Amino acid sequence: MRKNGYDYDYVSDNLLSGATVEDGKVMLPGGGYKTLIIPACTYMPLETLDKVLALVRQGAKVVFIESLPGDVNGLSNLASRREQFDKLKTSVSVKAISSMVVSQKLEKGEVFVDDLSVKLFEQIGIIPEAIAETGLSYIRRKHKSGNIYFIVNQQDKSLSGWVKLAVDARSAAIFDPVTGNAGKARIRKNQGATEVFLQLVPDQSLILKTFATMEIFGQPYGYYQPSNKPVELKGPWKLAFTEGFPEIKQEFKMDTLTSWTNLNDPDLKVFSGTGKYTQTFMLPDVTTDNWNLDLGRVCESARVKINGTGAGIWWCVPYSANVGKYLKNGENIIEIEVTNLSANRIAELDRKGVKWKIFGNANVMGLFGKPFDASNWKIMDSGLIGPVTLTPLKKLED
Repeated sequence: MRKNGYDYDYVSDNLLSGATVEDGKVMLPGGGYKTLIIPACTYMPLETLDKVLALVRQGAKVVFIESLPGDVNGLSNLASRREQFDKLKTSVSVKAISSMVVSQKLEKGEVFVDDLSVKLFEQIGIIPEAIAETGLSYIRRKHKSGNIYFIVNQQDKSLSGWVKLAVDARSAAIFDPVTGNAGKARIRKNQGATEVFLQLVPDQSLILKTFATMEIFGQPYGYYQPSNKPVELKGPWKLAFTEGFPEIKQEFKMDTLTSWTNLNDPDLKVFSGTGKYTQTFMLPDVTTDNWNLDLGRVCESARVKINGTGAGIWWCVPYSANVGKYLKNGENIIEIEVTNLSANRIAELDRKGVKWKIFGNANVMGLFGKPFDASNWKIMDSGLIGPVTLTPLKKLED
């Protein structure tokens, strides 16, 4: 369903027992839902079927996939419960799907039996979310003036272009939850549908907030495209360890970035903490509107400073952001503090038999109820592995 642009949430029998109906929507703690879909099933609790049909009578739309459930579940008081179950089913005359959507009015609501065909959604009035056509993943929720989307590009290619929305909007804002960049989105109407201009590199996520009738004001969101090839910040890099255990006093000069577990110090294979990478470089003399800094592979999180000013904490892929406002012509200094996972340290403690798993009234358990043991873990890469690149950008005009 999601691949075809239809979003949904799951609900348990227990949670459904507290549902109500308002203006034709099934109301639950997660919000209001246009339709309740019952997966194809052989058995169903009597109480659940009773509740489902009660919701229909109150005005809900309910879809049974393929057919109504065959029988009540469980053996306790089977004859009595089965009689009540069959009585409930006889109140719904639709039995199985055909070439057309099968439906029946039941007081204020309606029961459908279908295999989730396009005809069904058209008949119910559910509009598919066109974002799905781009290959992007999304979650959409309402707010008092419009809708909020959380959008992720989990593809191996970038997206830059107009994307159609299933909701009407007069204006919209974009927020980058990792870098903090935000601004008013480009938005337009195309054949009656709302379209917004989006740019996402692989693994990037954005928050899009739309406003149905309100025109928002503020600085435009920055749309850019590369104006030239990336420039790699090659070595030498200076690496010093600022905190962690075991203490590493030695500083390293790295002509090529690699996991610090590969450096000539055995303690780095079991080190847990932070290393600071520093380099002085000359900014290429090119005309550009902005620069994108890409750290490449990072194990695992990075705090970036450029010319002494913090440029953000980058804790997930893609480890990149636009940093033109921190750069200057000529010589620049970049500092990247990378903190690794504690896995290598934990494995070493278990190999030495150190009792580190002390958590008061709780403890750490492994799989299948066995004691947790990391002694056989392989050494995990740590630090800045790169390559680190700067890409000149130009503004993308309307």
